[in-house]
Amino acid sequence: MNTDFAHYNEEQLLKLGELHSLLRHSDIGSSYLATLPEPRSVEELNPPQEINVTHSVPDVDTLVDIYRQQRVDKVHVRDEHYSTKITRKYPGFVVVKNNHDEVMSLVGEINRLRNKFADAVKGITITRTHGQKFCTRFTRGW
Repeated sequence: MNTDFAHYNEEQLLKLGELHSLLRHSDIGSSYLATLPEPRSVEELNPPQEINVTHSVPDVDTLVDIYRQQRVDKVHVRDEHYSTKITRKYPGFVVVKNNHDEVMSLVGEINRLRNKFADAVKGITITRTHGQKFCTRFTRGW
């Protein structure tokens, strides 16, 4: 059984922990975060005309928690169908006065692991078999 996606997810979480620790020990010059509303399934076909954006100056914990997110986990909230196909975006930035190279290196590594995680998940297919309703088949080896 292919477990690439689990491996890449665990590695990513370890690197996010390292990034969190590094940012907590860095001299933060400034930060900014724009929070967008959760995307709904209907917006996949009919984009909204207006998007309400909330602006804030986040702390390091909030920034890392947001960076840790990879998907929308809520399927039904208040009878509205939230999309699990659209990744929620949080435009923003953090400026570090020191440790710049280390922060950039960790962010690059985390993004590389995210891409590998996404590729591994895309390699999973669901097929019908004789004795079972569904069987998960993995198309990539490890």
